[in-house]
Amino acid sequence: MHWFRQLLSHRGMENPTVQTSLSLVTPYFAYMAANSFGASGILSVVAAGLYAGISDVRDLSGSLRLHAASVWNMLTFVLEGFVFLLLGLQLRRVFSAISPIPVFHLVTYSLLVTAMIILVRILWVFPFSRISWMLNRIHARNLPPPSWKSVFLAGWIGVRGAVTLAAALAIPLEVHGKPFPGRDLIIFLSGSVILLSMSTVILTLEPLARWLNIKDPGESAEEEQMARLEANQKALAFLSARAADETLSEQQRDLLNRIASEYILRIRELEERKEGSDNVRKSLEEEISFRIQALQEEKRVLHRLREEHRIDDQTLRRILRDLDLVEEGIRSYHPR
Repeated sequence: MHWFRQLLSHRGMENPTVQTSLSLVTPYFAYMAANSFGASGILSVVAAGLYAGISDVRDLSGSLRLHAASVWNMLTFVLEGFVFLLLGLQLRRVFSAISPIPVFHLVTYSLLVTAMIILVRILWVFPFSRISWMLNRIHARNLPPPSWKSVFLAGWIGVRGAVTLAAALAIPLEVHGKPFPGRDLIIFLSGSVILLSMSTVILTLEPLARWLNIKDPGESAEEEQMARLEANQKALAFLSARAADETLSEQQRDLLNRIASEYILRIRELEERKEGSDNVRKSLEEEISFRIQALQEEKRVLHRLREEHRIDDQTLRRILRDLDLVEEGIRSYHPR
């Protein structure tokens, strides 16, 4: 599927709707292909998702990624909501089926299953974190090992959600003509585990992190700053090398120099932000505000032009989309 999507792109058929539709049917093809060989369809879908997550970022254009990400985010939200909607529709029948079981036993079962899940997750996350660290050291020799406190916290706060509920709802109603034993109890326990795991995280995360003295080291923000700075520096070096080409015309050289000046300003801004002084932070916040105000003014003018019938709806939407992308880029590039 990835090869086919690349072939379409190379042939000029880079329609985001078509490409996103192909990405939507890929998991179904992976599931059916695995089932036809008697393998696990679920694991096949997971493998296809992991491959697509790497290859799409590397090989697809920015417009395709933006379109696909918005569609997939909405689809994920709808599907997760649909799973919980199915649970709500079955609750009356589920409660009716488990009514012979004493309430005390149901509460005990829920607490025991939740405790067992947390315990198994903690027991698993400690050795796996060490294995993951050793594998990552192949590429990063100086990578420090994760602290036992952060590993414990990661195991403690895992939340069950739509996948757990979907697995319970996927249990067949009947097997060999007879009702599946305990299906309603399994659905009840799945919902209880989700509710208890979410409550556990909400009530215990902050005090547990404070007790373990775990603080955000800011590594993610530093990593992002490092990546942006290095990428901009490499781009500037590329532009400078191209501008030194004697075969270029004066107009082309001026164009490259103008683009390079934008990168110089961006690199200077990233270096100043790295210092983290209050003056730099205030200056960046003012820049964000001015840029967004200017974009808002552009949008107001566009709406006025539409009201005066000087442009049509299609032109308005097309320009507004471009301005929205610019505004979103400013907000993400200059986080508050």
